[in-house]
Amino acid sequence: MRYAAQSPGLLNLLSALVSNETVPASSVWDGFVRSRDSYLLDPIDLAYQFGTAANRQAVENAAAYEAYMGDAPVDRGAATADQLLRQMGFDSNLSEIANPPTTYYPIADDIHYKRQFKPVTGKATKDSRKPGTIVEFINLPNVPMADWDVLGPSHAAANSTVNHLGDVEELVRNYLVKHPQSILKLYATPGGYRAWEVGDPMHVSDFAPRFEELKVDPDYARISQDGGRWTRATDSGEVLIDPAGFRSRISHKPGRVDWVAQPIATLSGREAIPDPLASQLVQQLHDEPIRQAYLGPSGASPDAMAVVKQQLPKVSKTFAAELRNRFRL
Repeated sequence: MRYAAQSPGLLNLLSALVSNETVPASSVWDGFVRSRDSYLLDPIDLAYQFGTAANRQAVENAAAYEAYMGDAPVDRGAATADQLLRQMGFDSNLSEIANPPTTYYPIADDIHYKRQFKPVTGKATKDSRKPGTIVEFINLPNVPMADWDVLGPSHAAANSTVNHLGDVEELVRNYLVKHPQSILKLYATPGGYRAWEVGDPMHVSDFAPRFEELKVDPDYARISQDGGRWTRATDSGEVLIDPAGFRSRISHKPGRVDWVAQPIATLSGREAIPDPLASQLVQQLHDEPIRQAYLGPSGASPDAMAVVKQQLPKVSKTFAAELRNRFRL
């Protein structure tokens, strides 16, 4: 049977609370997770494209684990109580399943992907009653990414190392002078900016000094380098499932207008030559899925364009002219 996602009536509630029936865990999640009909990336297809036989087996095992957790039986009474209490603003977990599990997919040694539940965040109690969603992330250990947060409702001062696009432009141009072989693909995000390095790829452990040069969000730099803590037991021992690497969210956060990442410019050093693999991975795993899901055929989100237009007085005249011409602002 399917557990009802809407608020239960009093008789149904009393019946459920005293029932000995069980329901699938995925049915419980339907009460506080905004359903997604599809995902931006298919990890099994990607494992067959980029991974080894071991990667393909690991990814198929992860997909089976995700399905198994969704089918796990949960007490119907506890599930009904959880749903009611969550709608009232309480963080209830009587059914002991809390949220959908985070699932890690080791597509290849240099490509990792995960699906993670994210709740709606906010100070108001009503925000905790809104459904969250499953958010997709990629992790590319050998393709550097910089992330900058701007001070706002979602970011603390300690994480906000830039104030506007002009600050990012200055950091990027100084970086390119120091690293003339570099190419940075620059994006606006709802909470700041990000940039992929596709001209001078390197492992995250080697890129560490450049985090400081670019003045990225310090938490992003730390998390990128802190991989290796998450493992899963297998018949052959512990397997690393969340290694160090450059992490990037590729789908929307719940509860806000979110175009995820709007490409705005590609800035290159004087000796730059695009790295074929880095360029392919960013295009296939980041740019194209985001464009299809959030930016539309034109490749430009109206909400993102409003943000970019607002930032034009903050950047150099040359860069402002480039942005106006590209987006007809």
